[in-house]
Amino acid sequence: MKKITYFLLLLAVCFCGLAVQAKSVGGPETPPEHQQHGGAGGDAFSRWVLGEPGAPPAQAPTTVCINEIDSDTPGIDEAEFIELSGTPNGALDHFVVVLFNGANDLSYRAYDLDGFSLDANGFFLIGNSGVAGVDLVIPNNTIQNGADAVAIYDTSSFVILSFTTTVNLVDAIVYDTDNADDNGLLNGLGQSVQYNENENGLAETESVSRSTDCGSTIVTQNPTPDASNGMSNCPNFSGAPDNVSITDSSCDPSCVEAGGLITAPPGSPCPTGSTLQYQVNSGSWSSTLPIYDQDGPTQSIKTRCSCDADNTMNSPESVEVTTMPVNCTDTTLPMITCPGNIPVANTPGLCSAVVSYTTPVGTDNCSGATTIQTLGLPSGATYPVGATTNIFKVTDGSGNTATCAFAVSVTDTELPTITCPGTSRWPILRTLQCSCELHNSGRHGQLLRRYDDPNAWFAIGRYLSCGCNDQYI
Repeated sequence: MKKITYFLLLLAVCFCGLAVQAKSVGGPETPPEHQQHGGAGGDAFSRWVLGEPGAPPAQAPTTVCINEIDSDTPGIDEAEFIELSGTPNGALDHFVVVLFNGANDLSYRAYDLDGFSLDANGFFLIGNSGVAGVDLVIPNNTIQNGADAVAIYDTSSFVILSFTTTVNLVDAIVYDTDNADDNGLLNGLGQSVQYNENENGLAETESVSRSTDCGSTIVTQNPTPDASNGMSNCPNFSGAPDNVSITDSSCDPSCVEAGGLITAPPGSPCPTGSTLQYQVNSGSWSSTLPIYDQDGPTQSIKTRCSCDADNTMNSPESVEVTTMPVNCTDTTLPMITCPGNIPVANTPGLCSAVVSYTTPVGTDNCSGATTIQTLGLPSGATYPVGATTNIFKVTDGSGNTATCAFAVSVTDTELPTITCPGTSRWPILRTLQCSCELHNSGRHGQLLRRYDDPNAWFAIGRYLSCGCNDQYI
């Protein structure tokens, strides 16, 4: 139930002795036959105020405690309840259950239990009509969510809008749903701890209850209305469960950490009614099997069995085991080998040669190395006459490098050629020197005349002899 602010005139209460029937507050949830007490003197709740001088002595026919409170439930709070536990079949006469409002630390509901008794299992249930086994029905959305308190008193009456008190107090629980501690309620009811119904983040599905019926430990767990809490529903833990088995990681071909595995213990390590839980590096407990952290850090793991009905009831813890992830940092240099120097002759008629060679490829202890040529010409290229240096570099996945080099030398081994013109009858550059002699008869006759011009005309009937000599420049 959401917080309600009550406005009251305390002076009117204090000076006029105003008292309200606790069992009638909030409607008809208390049976009519239990609404009047005190005989001819009138209603006991109108006659007596808790702690008032002359009040009837408290009678405690049975032992009783507040065993469980579920104030925050799904929807509009239709499954609220307060469970009392104590002596089986014990009478609840003279007991009053009082609800205190943390907004003003005053009581806002009181339920007289005269005429009621605990059942054969020692339980009595105050709650909404939708709660199975309820003994005293209250309207939905009655129990506030906190910070508030529930108390039980051994007294014949209690006044609504009264302050907290420890007089005739039998038991009290101060609770909340993620609220700050209410010191007024804690001090006024003599309590030191305020319990959070939302401790596990499950306020609407869990309740504040004692780990065992009327036990001293109060926890937040699944509701168990009209049923035993804690140990009665938990198995007997004879020892710690087996721990996980670990396969540590190793370096895969790429020098990456891999292969680490955490395996749950075989079979059913926990008895029925409990669940195996794991703890890693002293953290919180969880039912989820841890996943191996391949590259670290280490994981120290323990196991235990936790009771399903009461998560405060656990087996002893197993001996711790620890993972040891491998470190795959690669500091080894890669390797690369180049061919030897390559001498070749030029291609006939060309000042170059096509040269092929086996391209170097680097290797490494880890996969993923790459090789590139940083200088020179590739295999199958045309190399010019002279020396060409080729350099190759390999880089591995961690950035380590290595290089190699070789030279390709092309030598011009071809002789030069020259072509001269062919032989000619008449050289291109020449002088022709000719002379002729004219005789009167025959060659050896009387020389009549000498001619140096071969084109000269001579008289007919004369004998002419000529001769020419070539002279080359």
